[in-house]
Amino acid sequence: MLIASSLEFGGEARHYAAECLHRPPCAETLGWELIEADEATGTICVKMEGKPAFCNPGGNIQGGFVAAMLDDTLGPTVLVKSGGTHYCATIALNISYLAPARPGSFTGVGRIVQLGKTVAFLEGELFDAEGRCVARATASARVVLPERLFDVAPDGQLFFGPGVLRRSPFAADVAYIIALWAHIDGDLASILSRMLKADIAVGTAMYLSLVNSGGQRSALNAAAKEALPEWQQLLLQTIGSVAETSRTKRNQFAHRVWGHSSELPDAILLTHPKTIVNHNVSHRQRAEILPDGRGVIRPEPIDDKEILVYRQGDIDAAVAEAEHAQQLYRLFYAVVCDSGEGPKAQLLADPIVRKRLDEIGKNASEEAKAILGIKAKEKRKH
Repeated sequence: MLIASSLEFGGEARHYAAECLHRPPCAETLGWELIEADEATGTICVKMEGKPAFCNPGGNIQGGFVAAMLDDTLGPTVLVKSGGTHYCATIALNISYLAPARPGSFTGVGRIVQLGKTVAFLEGELFDAEGRCVARATASARVVLPERLFDVAPDGQLFFGPGVLRRSPFAADVAYIIALWAHIDGDLASILSRMLKADIAVGTAMYLSLVNSGGQRSALNAAAKEALPEWQQLLLQTIGSVAETSRTKRNQFAHRVWGHSSELPDAILLTHPKTIVNHNVSHRQRAEILPDGRGVIRPEPIDDKEILVYRQGDIDAAVAEAEHAQQLYRLFYAVVCDSGEGPKAQLLADPIVRKRLDEIGKNASEEAKAILGIKAKEKRKH
């Protein structure tokens, strides 16, 4: 088939990509389903359904639906390549229609040509059920991270307060992320109990008594060093490294201040409490005392460089990261419980774990490298 020549996945399942790529309503309409993804190259393969309802009077899939399929093939490549931290918004989409697209199953193959800090260049093809390429596309897209208010809407009217999140459509997802991490901490307490060969209640009490994440990590690593073989220590360290971004976001979501801007009705704002305190102080505290004893107040505008703008894509990415972290820790618990080769194989097949493990384990013993499949970097030939 023509598709086979376009895929270079090495046959590995890409579990994380499936977790990471949530289907919005438009993808549901297209019957979008992830088949495979390669984080290293930013390449994905997806399946979609060309429904009879998409047809023009000639009985072929209308060109706009073909374009939508290709757009939904190319866009997720950035999310896969970045490990779920970036997504993109299409700037330009150029399509070459090569053959009539009849109703039925379609396979899209998308890849990253170049990924910059702000713009990604993408390309891909759409194949019908018989393996015939019916359309090809190239695209440029804006790479999106949580933006700073300073960069997008510095002049809007701002409000920060506890009621902002309650009225936001993002409230359920934010609560879900915080709840996921409560369960992850429970899983980590169980892992610690297992390593200490202690009752789960005892291990949990010990783990939760360490009130900050740094102390908890230190306890886990110290216990792992004494209780686990080297390869499991490396695996735990790698999972902790992968999950750290999500833990940081969870802490920010739980302990920072939410707000909104009149200019950004589709977004919610997040900033450190000190940003609000510094602004309020400038409106209340005397900046100078005059000779006659009177005070001068010099109100300062809020520092909008310290205010992050979260939109739906940013929240979706945060949800995916937290779900991924939970999945990894639960698989690791199964590993330390000696539940067979399956959980270890799943962890080692995860592209993000694989990449980070190769970095963290480069100085490991040969035995640990062999168990974890850590490959030595090839020396360049001069």
